[in-house]
Amino acid sequence: MMKRLFAVLLLLLAAPAALGETITMTFVGDCTLGCDVDWLDDERAFPNVIAQEGMEHPFRLVRDVFAADDLTVVNLEGVLADTDEGIMSGRKYNFRGATAYAHILREASVELAVMGNNHINDFGKPGQASTKAALEAADVGWALNDDAYIFEKNGVRIGVLSYLSNYYSDREKRMPEIIAALKEEQGCAAVVVCIHAGVEYREKHTSEQRHYAQSAIRAGADLVIGHHPHVIQGVEIYENRNIVYSLGNFCFGGSRRIVSDQVQSMAVQVEMAFEEGKYAGQRLTILPAINTGTYDRNNYQPYWAAGEEAAQVMRQIQHDTKYDLAPFVEGVGSVQGWLME
Repeated sequence: MMKRLFAVLLLLLAAPAALGETITMTFVGDCTLGCDVDWLDDERAFPNVIAQEGMEHPFRLVRDVFAADDLTVVNLEGVLADTDEGIMSGRKYNFRGATAYAHILREASVELAVMGNNHINDFGKPGQASTKAALEAADVGWALNDDAYIFEKNGVRIGVLSYLSNYYSDREKRMPEIIAALKEEQGCAAVVVCIHAGVEYREKHTSEQRHYAQSAIRAGADLVIGHHPHVIQGVEIYENRNIVYSLGNFCFGGSRRIVSDQVQSMAVQVEMAFEEGKYAGQRLTILPAINTGTYDRNNYQPYWAAGEEAAQVMRQIQHDTKYDLAPFVEGVGSVQGWLME
């Protein structure tokens, strides 16, 4: 009942009719649908939990919100492949899940997996190709580096780019050109840039994260979404655009055990408004979450936070945010103000 109420209330908070077309996007953080290949015999590992609980298990408690939006985006941190072909030696972790796990996303109403992260190459080019093929077979889109995903609703197009920090750094000078091509040649009314950057487990974003995010907006991006630190960080408004520095882990098969300060997570839901096909503004809503239902071991099943758990999430986000965030409202989230053109 609470999940349905959550989804309905979010829809009721849509942009005023005067703003014309509105597209609602939900972003969540690190999702590793698999585990390190050395863990496959561990009963706590993601594949063994899924074998016992079923493919609907990971997103069962959040699916209603995903289904109520226009586009749900996850950071897919790992490879979908059925063999170890191409495994890269010398890495601390090599994350892999079965190609069938792409259907976990599809059944959860996830439309897009961004893959610009430090684990998409755990199995080299064969693993990357297998992941793309598995997603496409499940009718889930993907974005990686300059290969943008373009979402369209009622003739309005939004482009999504996804970069690992060092790749973004190499592309930084070309970002105005890349974003302009999406807007001018591909007809995108807005562009979202996802950047995988920062220091793992650091609760405040770094100057490097800020530099990349702000440079993307100066280059023409309309929204920047960040991940990689595995913990939640703050948000920022820059040149009338939203930046989210780290969404934290969401459904993360890369950890079999959960440390208490790493259970905090969030989704951000961004409504973008368009008038006569042109970008008009955006509003960000923070949805506090907890990324596991059990603390002694990871059960890989995030849920929406309430009460003191939600308050703890909001305090952590506020700790890394310079302006005062809107209060959290049960069943609605923390709804920030509209940023209008």
